[in-house]
Amino acid sequence: MLNAGDTARLLAKAVLVLCEGVEDGTIVRQDESLPTEMRMALSRLSRLCLESGLPDFGGSVHEAMRLFVRPFRDWGIPAFADPSFDFGAVALLDEALAIPTSDCRSMGEFGQVEDIEQDRCFIQLLETVKLYGGGADDAYSAIRGFVVANPVIALADLHRFILGGFTPSAQAIQSFYRPIARSAAWPDGAIRLCDCCGGLLHRHPDAFSYPNGHCSLRSCAASNRTPAARQVVMEPSLWREAVPAVMGYWVGPGLGEIYLHRHLRAAGLPYVLYPLRDAADVGLPDLSVGIDVKDYASPLALAERLNRARQLGLSVFARKIIAVPDAKVANNRDYLRQLAAHYARNDGTEFMTISQTLAVLTAGAP
Repeated sequence: MLNAGDTARLLAKAVLVLCEGVEDGTIVRQDESLPTEMRMALSRLSRLCLESGLPDFGGSVHEAMRLFVRPFRDWGIPAFADPSFDFGAVALLDEALAIPTSDCRSMGEFGQVEDIEQDRCFIQLLETVKLYGGGADDAYSAIRGFVVANPVIALADLHRFILGGFTPSAQAIQSFYRPIARSAAWPDGAIRLCDCCGGLLHRHPDAFSYPNGHCSLRSCAASNRTPAARQVVMEPSLWREAVPAVMGYWVGPGLGEIYLHRHLRAAGLPYVLYPLRDAADVGLPDLSVGIDVKDYASPLALAERLNRARQLGLSVFARKIIAVPDAKVANNRDYLRQLAAHYARNDGTEFMTISQTLAVLTAGAP
């Protein structure tokens, strides 16, 4: 019997390679252009289906891609639904954004070092803040914080932010956004913004249950299934939305970061966003406390991601906290225990939910 974990990792790696090859808009075809990694992974999937007496889900890359947007446990393969399988809650592809999920990136990059400088958006941001000299750390915090808090924004407000002190970074900041796709418009020609995250709301087939549609951001939709519309925009051409990589890897995890930062500041505590150019997501300027918010469906995938890093940015902080969305623990009550058990570094890092982090850090606040 094939090892389900190894098969899942190979599929994750194949999805990463495939997505890298279609970023220019090329069509995925079931021919010699299909990456070797995907052909090998589909072969493993076919064999797993055969051993389970199931139809061959790996016989077509297009059929497989319909599975990739669903958690492994929902594929109908017993080995992926078994409680001992560590990646049951993981989906490999973000359906709305058409990019690999964070869990997929962690699983698929085993044997490699994932460095934020490998990501195009991070490279651009890290390079552009060098223009501010001694103010580079503050510029990083301001620019990234602005983008995370404004996944959809009016062009006038985007230009106002740039002109407010960030004209040297105008090109980089603008590259984080793109025009609103026509497909995002509702029948009245308007777009609707999610009241929770500020992203786009898309029409739902069940218009009665979802009159405002559903949020395009997985992490938001998971905890806000029937969102309200913050704003109805009648002139979408005058607005911009964050590019998929920014939506998936900055804005999605950033919901918890912004929430933590806002509530810690409201408690009168001097926490800042992205101190030392992302050494932590939220931290104190004196480096006494650093917090990283991690939004992974699988605690094992998260632990492996942390274990593989050459050095965690949190290492410069006296107190280190990994905070996960409360919804993760609601879905898996053993999430924090499993995360701590698989974490290999002996550095005193604490693991909490976002609400626990707030309660601990605001206790005794003025």
